[in-house]
Amino acid sequence: MVFRGEKGSCNLIPDFIPVLGYLYDMILLPVFVYRSFFFIS
Repeated sequence: MVFRGEKGSCNLIPDFIPVLGYLYDMILLPVFVYRSFFFIS
């Protein structure tokens, strides 16, 4: 995560959103796919 003194906390949001997206793709999305596949079968 990159911190810049000029913009302060405003720069945390653009750096933090891709992290949330990465965690969502790696953790939550496989869980939902597994659960939907489990309930179908």
